Amino acid sequence: MYSETEMSQTVEANNMKSFPLSQNAAVANAGGGSAVSKANGTFFSSVFALLTTCIGAGTLSLPYAFMKGGLLFSLIIFVLVMIIAIVIGFMLLESKHLAESMAAKIVINSYADLGEFSFGVMGKLVMLLVVAFFLVLTLIAYMIFARDQLEGIVDFLITKGCGHDNECLAQWDSALNNHAILMCIAFLPLFPLLLLKRFTPLQYTNTLSIIAILFIALVITIRSLSSFHHNVLSSKSLEFWPPDMVSALNCISYCSLTFLCHFNLFAIEGELKDTSRKKVQGIVMVSMTSAFVIYLFVAMFGYMEFRGCTLSDVMKNYPSDNGLFVAARLALFFALLFSYPVLMNPCRDSVNQLILLLLRNCTRSRWFVVREEEEIPETTNELHMSKTMWLSETWILFAITFVSASNVTDVSMVWDFVGSIGGCLILYVLPPLAYLKICYLHHKHMNSGISRGWYGSPKILVAFLLMLTGLVLLAVENYQAILDVS
Repeated sequence: MYSETEMSQTVEANNMKSFPLSQNAAVANAGGGSAVSKANGTFFSSVFALLTTCIGAGTLSLPYAFMKGGLLFSLIIFVLVMIIAIVIGFMLLESKHLAESMAAKIVINSYADLGEFSFGVMGKLVMLLVVAFFLVLTLIAYMIFARDQLEGIVDFLITKGCGHDNECLAQWDSALNNHAILMCIAFLPLFPLLLLKRFTPLQYTNTLSIIAILFIALVITIRSLSSFHHNVLSSKSLEFWPPDMVSALNCISYCSLTFLCHFNLFAIEGELKDTSRKKVQGIVMVSMTSAFVIYLFVAMFGYMEFRGCTLSDVMKNYPSDNGLFVAARLALFFALLFSYPVLMNPCRDSVNQLILLLLRNCTRSRWFVVREEEEIPETTNELHMSKTMWLSETWILFAITFVSASNVTDVSMVWDFVGSIGGCLILYVLPPLAYLKICYLHHKHMNSGISRGWYGSPKILVAFLLMLTGLVLLAVENYQAILDVS
């Protein structure tokens, strides 16, 4: 039970240890998102910010998800996941409002804040661990997607340069089979950008990403419709249901991660001029629905063209000598390439927060220094690292993602874990769990410590069912992902 004094102490602790707003906006970019300007957010800019958080490289794997699940089953799952994502968005916003209503100074600006308010330091630790692990996996997946696009681009250039010289083509094909070479070409020149602490020059990366995805969706739709007659006569028939339970779980996992934009909700709401409940809920609904429409075009038409031969990156199904798809690969490659340093920043920040949380008594070592500055509110401490630590962390994270991406031949091996962790923990489990605890605390707070009857609301039942479903899927999907890798 929280007394008023304890609640006030919790508020101050949250303020001392939570992310600053600008950093929260960076964490939101885990899905490719962006943040709008403080206090200047409109309905349209907020929808666009949330939409760019949703739309990312995972779009390229949706035809593969439909191939695994079958057309009708995948469509049902896709609609259900969109509805659940909207409900979870409403649930997170209500959790924030309930927590902040318990005391005047409580501020919930991130998943970590929500976890700390609900379950104390352990809650914050779990949230940070999940976010950090999810971001590392996402960085690896983005590297693999970028490598695949570069492979198609280089193959096009080699074909044009070598012509019909088979010996020349064979030499270059041997070089292309070495993923490490492609990774070095793409990402080593990018390393200096990873050392930046501010990413103002890359602020349009998310816009480039969504333009590239829209262009790809248009190209895939036109290509599929133009070859519809040939596809109808194809020997590979459309499947409507998954052939087995493993394929069904893969479909659910891939569909779940596509609507993962909830990191950005708190920042977007805080930057709106009008924060009325209806307006914020409208932003969530319009964003999710718009993402659903874009996804549906890519997923359905991509699967309908290639059917049982659909690859985990649908762009690999298309010929490398088609100029239109070369242009699409080029746009997507640069969007993915410059999204990497933007994603590295919140990943590194999450690791720093974990270290600060675990080594709080050692924060005045030569590695970490906590300084209070005049422009920062009195209750907020900002973590500053030595240059050695900053460089070491960057190299370690880059090395982990680079080596992993170089040795993984198929992005589905990584994407399975991204879906099972991101889709299950971040979407289905942690938000409902925090919501249940905050509803319990709020009920006690409003009823002088009496907890009886706090579970009577239909919303509580929905949250409990979502959490239970998420836990089951988490166990089953991770087990299957491990089996697929092994």
